[in-house]
Amino acid sequence: MGIGRLRVGGGNQRAGLSFSPFQFQVEVSEEPSFWPFESFSQIVFVLCGRIDFSYASGDEKTVRSGELFATSLNGWPMRGRFYGCVEIAVIECSRIVWSGLVSEQDRLLHSKRVYLGCEQRAEPIFLKYVMDSSMRAMAMDLAQNKGETPSDRIMVQAKMLELLSRASEGSVLDDSLTKDSCLRDDDRDSLAAIAVYLESKLGADHSLSELSRKFALNEFKLKKGFREHFGSTVFGYLRQRRMEYARELLRGENSTVLEIANRVGYTNSSHFARAFRESFVVNAKEFLLGS
Repeated sequence: MGIGRLRVGGGNQRAGLSFSPFQFQVEVSEEPSFWPFESFSQIVFVLCGRIDFSYASGDEKTVRSGELFATSLNGWPMRGRFYGCVEIAVIECSRIVWSGLVSEQDRLLHSKRVYLGCEQRAEPIFLKYVMDSSMRAMAMDLAQNKGETPSDRIMVQAKMLELLSRASEGSVLDDSLTKDSCLRDDDRDSLAAIAVYLESKLGADHSLSELSRKFALNEFKLKKGFREHFGSTVFGYLRQRRMEYARELLRGENSTVLEIANRVGYTNSSHFARAFRESFVVNAKEFLLGS
């Protein structure tokens, strides 16, 4: 039995956002049904019954009456098996609408709120938590309103926005993720451009804030992205490139160690000597004499 055929009442829509209630009665659904919603993300209020969800990966989730879940599949299939009298109320969001609910602090911390609206993550997302009594009452009121008159539709849209705002503030959406930085293609381009920039200016002073501003990439993504893509911190990467260039200069130029240290951004010769020794397990002066 497909859940999409069991809508009761009309969908209440505005640009990129809609609300619809569903209700149906089964003992246990014989076969799991595909989750039919094609919007970028859905916020689902389970008012009655139980649903077991499964993904192609084998992961399984269960939601029960009184729980709220947020999901964004972004092309991955999900199936649901429904038990008893199931009532749900669904708010469907476009990516643009969801992005409008995300603060700059969320972006810097890369909270689950940001992850829920990301197009390029490597897996679907499914988050759930228990509704408080006021949120449940609001969802039930909305589900019972058919939106048949203009005033009803205005009321539904207003309450839908309030309910969406409440749901998006749930603490479960604030926890930081550790598995996936969810970098966009333009973020990866920025990381590559930063690496090229650092290599072209090995003798200059650099800071995370300067690089972040110059390449329009927040510091969180800059630090995490560098570790993931280059296996090093930003300044670890910079130091290694400086040392590799210094080694080339020591091999090929008639310059002193101090002169070469200055060319790769070191004003203190002892700091340069320590960094060179840590990189190549040999003293810079000994390397110069031996080359």
